[in-house]
Amino acid sequence: RERERERESALAQELIPLLGGPVERDVQVLNALGNAGSIESLPAILGLAGSSSEEVRAAVAVAVRKLEAPQVEPLLVKLAGDSSVPVRLSAVSILVERDGPNTSALLKKICSKDPNEGVRLEAIEYFAGCSSQNIAAVQVLTEVSQNDPSENVRTYASNALKNMATE
Repeated sequence: RERERERESALAQELIPLLGGPVERDVQVLNALGNAGSIESLPAILGLAGSSSEEVRAAVAVAVRKLEAPQVEPLLVKLAGDSSVPVRLSAVSILVERDGPNTSALLKKICSKDPNEGVRLEAIEYFAGCSSQNIAAVQVLTEVSQNDPSENVRTYASNALKNMATE
């Protein structure tokens, strides 16, 4: 594992100086940093979280997906509330993947409040993967299946509930 960390660190050291250029390159570098998963890259990644480019902000969420640091979850929460749908989708997807201590409460809020159907569907993905013993997940899926303004979202939540019942 130590050798792997050294490789991740070396890769991050090579990639970090490439940030701050054209949007396309920043997105590629951020994706590579996310794959490397080196904590050393966090300050550089955080530096791009306020970029005027939605592509870069969306890539920031992907770049922190493997990083364990106290700044990561608040960053993802901030990005999950971004004005850009692609940024919110990216952040919600990573929150679902990471499954941190506050994930359930945050995604519950997103399921009920995000104006974009795709973002709500991404958040529902988290609850759809839960066991039928998870009361909070059952409650969220029930609420969404009955009250979401989108028929697609209601159907997805309803099917997720049925799949839970057949576990």
